[in-house]
Amino acid sequence: ETNGRAPRRTSVLFKTSGSAGTTLALNESLEDQDMAQPAYTPALGRFGAGQLYDAIIALTGERRWRGAAARRLALAPGDVVLDVGCGSGSQVLLMQALQPQARILGVDPDPRMLAVARSKAQRAGAEVEFRSGMGNELAQVLPELRPDKLISSLVLHQCPMTVKHAILASMHERLQ
Repeated sequence: ETNGRAPRRTSVLFKTSGSAGTTLALNESLEDQDMAQPAYTPALGRFGAGQLYDAIIALTGERRWRGAAARRLALAPGDVVLDVGCGSGSQVLLMQALQPQARILGVDPDPRMLAVARSKAQRAGAEVEFRSGMGNELAQVLPELRPDKLISSLVLHQCPMTVKHAILASMHERLQ
């Protein structure tokens, strides 16, 4: 018990098809203090400059792992793909370049990062969409959208546990 009350329990179950049919289950006891935390920490922290994000993240070899992730999605013409926590839009633009006939959208709660993403897309002449919103509110942010594929990177570590679980549940709900 916590503060005289039982801790909240959150359960999320995902099934993915694969050679062995993998199942990922999350089942965590969550305490009320998690709810008092901010919903997310912006990229590079609260005072970080969004314009510097791409230069800093490039040090992680991000082109290589973003490319591998995008190829793993096996994008096809007509696919609707959602990048949850799209940040500066690098993954969105990469996916659009790999499959120009797919509809690629990015969602992010940080207006600074969305401004960077929109500027990059405009400079590239890319036909992609960006929406403002939290990953745990996808049904409200994109009520009309049922994507064929979802991707998310460098997001969950920015959020408290309750929000991580809610983001994963929201992503799963959008795919059904």
